[in-house]
Amino acid sequence: MRTPRPIADVSQLKALAHPLRVRLLYALRAEGTATASQLGQIVDESPASVSYHLRKLADAGFAHEAPDLGTDGRERWWRVPEEGFSWSSSDFEGTPEGRAASNAAKQALVENQFARQREYDSTSDSWSDEWKQASFSTDHVLQLTAEEADRMREELRAVLSKWNEHSLDRKKEDHAGTEHVMVFAHGFPYNP
Repeated sequence: MRTPRPIADVSQLKALAHPLRVRLLYALRAEGTATASQLGQIVDESPASVSYHLRKLADAGFAHEAPDLGTDGRERWWRVPEEGFSWSSSDFEGTPEGRAASNAAKQALVENQFARQREYDSTSDSWSDEWKQASFSTDHVLQLTAEEADRMREELRAVLSKWNEHSLDRKKEDHAGTEHVMVFAHGFPYNP
């Protein structure tokens, strides 16, 4: 199981707070490697704009060049670190800037996740019955202590990490019949 790289610097969170950078990050994770032109087609942005934002992601450690893939020295290929990243908002509570950056980054990630969910919902008729059956959405209202919620978080992370490893291994093989599948879960206390 790959351990996500912890984010410890406010500037890294600021890089994630931009909606286009989040879309690029997810697109690059899905593709594995890509050029700015290829990513521009996926996110419907110009290659120049995509290149700028890829450099910002690279400066923050969320993407890096893959020079081994370039064929003519002019095209720049990009990839994301396989281990991913994580942070806790409690790590950034010490300063107003840290709290704001953490909140903005999480908001950009969550907005992208729900946008992908809405996109699937509006186009689900275009998918095969097999994929419609395999798609899922679930929610539960649980009565837990903070310790129990933390244990559940770790168990869910372990399950998702297992499937992430499987997916990464599959990228090295024939992956006919596969599609990109976004899975996201959020758990938090709330007042009904």
